[in-house]
Amino acid sequence: MFKTHYSPKSPMVFVDVETTGGSPSQDRITEIGIIRVENEKIVTKYQSLINPQTHIPIFIQHMTGINPKLTDKAPVFEEIKSDIREITEGAIFVAHNAKFDYSFLQGEFIRLNDIFKAKVLCSVRLSRFLYPNHSKHNLSSIVERFSIDVPNRHRAYDDAHAIWEFFQKAKTDLGKDTFEEAVRKILKGPSLPIFSNQKSFDEFTSESGIYKFFGGINNMDNELLYVGKSTSLRTRIYSHFTPGKGPQTDLLLAKYTQNIETIETAGDLSAQLLEKREIIKGKPLMNKSLSQIRARIFLQETVINGYRAIKQVSESEINKDNMYSILSCYTSKKAMIEALRDLANTYLLCPRFLGLEHADGPCFSYQIGKCNGACSCKEQNMKYNLRFTQAFANTRVKPWPFKSAVAISESNTHMTQTHIVNNWIYYKLITISSELMDPVEEFFPGNFDWDTYLILKRFLISKYKHSNLAIKNIDNY
Repeated sequence: MFKTHYSPKSPMVFVDVETTGGSPSQDRITEIGIIRVENEKIVTKYQSLINPQTHIPIFIQHMTGINPKLTDKAPVFEEIKSDIREITEGAIFVAHNAKFDYSFLQGEFIRLNDIFKAKVLCSVRLSRFLYPNHSKHNLSSIVERFSIDVPNRHRAYDDAHAIWEFFQKAKTDLGKDTFEEAVRKILKGPSLPIFSNQKSFDEFTSESGIYKFFGGINNMDNELLYVGKSTSLRTRIYSHFTPGKGPQTDLLLAKYTQNIETIETAGDLSAQLLEKREIIKGKPLMNKSLSQIRARIFLQETVINGYRAIKQVSESEINKDNMYSILSCYTSKKAMIEALRDLANTYLLCPRFLGLEHADGPCFSYQIGKCNGACSCKEQNMKYNLRFTQAFANTRVKPWPFKSAVAISESNTHMTQTHIVNNWIYYKLITISSELMDPVEEFFPGNFDWDTYLILKRFLISKYKHSNLAIKNIDNY
C-alpha cells in the first residue's frame, strides 16, 4: 500500500501509457513505460508493448507509431499485470496529465477484477506551480524548454523518462528545497483542474457564456479542441476535469488542453446561439455535434397524385419560402430509415410515399395489410393526408409564434444582448455592455438554419418559454 506522506527519499514511479483512445472503460493500453526511483536514483526501468485486443485508430497509429503489427505479438495486459504491480508497489505515481494514465491503469486492473491504487502526482500541475510565468506546460513544451533529449515522443518509456529528466532539471534550476516544497504542497492540496493554477481558475466567471479548449493533438500547439457553453462557465469548465464525471472526451481534454478561452454572454439563449456559430466556424476536433451537422438529411413535404409524401433536400435548399414544409431532420441515413419505418407502421403510411420502396404497383405493405392502398389510389387521399400530418406533427417546423419580427433581449448585471429574429431566421445581434463604449452590432446572412431554429423554439414555445427573456414586436424585418 502507498504511503500518504512525502519526503525527498519517497519512492516514485514515472509512468506513461499509450492507448487506443480516450476512454478507460472502452479503450485499452497499447504500451507502458515505467521508471522506478528510490533515494533519488533510478532502480528499475520497464517498458512493454501490450496487445490491446481491439482496434487501434489510424490517427493514433500515425501519432505513436504503434500499429497492429507491433502489438499482435505483444503480451496482453493480464500477462504483465504482476510486473506492473511489483514495480509500482509503495511508490508515488508520477505522470504528465496523471489523471489520464492513472485512470487507464485502474481500468485495466478492474477488467481483471483487481484494484490498482497509488498516491498520484501530476507533473503538469507541478510545472504550472513551479513556472507560473510560462503559458505552456504540455510535455513537448517542457522538453523544448529544458532541452531534454527524447528519441521517440509519444512512446511510453521515452515520455516517462522525459518526466524524470524534467524533475532533475527543475531541482537544479530552482533549488532542491523549492522543488520539494512544491511537490509536498501538490500532494497535500486539493485536486484542481490540471489546465490551470488556482489563481487563473478563480478568474473564470460564473456567468453564462461559451468556452474554448485549445491544445495540440496532431503535434500542433493551438488547435481548437472543443467548444462548449454553460450558464456558469467556472462550474462547467471545472466539471471537465473532475475525476469520475463527464463523457469520455474529458480524459482527452485533460491530456491535451493547453489553453482555455471564454466569452461571456448575457444569458443562456445568447450562449447557445454563440456556441453553435463557433462550432461551425472553428470546427473543433472533439465536438461530436460537428460531424452530425455535416451528415444531416432533411425531409420536405411534397405531393404525389394528391397524397402527401416526402423528398430529401439539403439545408442549402431551405429558405423563407419553403421552410414550413420541412418535416424532420436526421443525422444519418440509417436513423432516417428506421424512423420512417416506425412512422409507416404506426400511422399506416405507404412506404412508397416515404421513399422506402420504389417498385411499380401496390407496395409490399399493402399486400400484407399494413398500407390502406394509397400507392394504388385505393384510399381516400384526405384520410391518408390526415394521418401523414399527425405522423410528422412533432418534428416539422413549427409556425412562427408572433405576428411580426421580434427583438429578444436578455440581461445580466452588466450586459444586455438583443437578438432580432423573424420567422425563425436570425438577422442581427446587438450587445450593450459596461465594458464597451458603444453598442456592438453583428449581422447574419438571413438564411434558415436548423440549429438556430431548434434553439429558438426551445426558448420561445417549449420548456424555456418562461425563461428570463424580454420580447418586443418590431416591424422593420
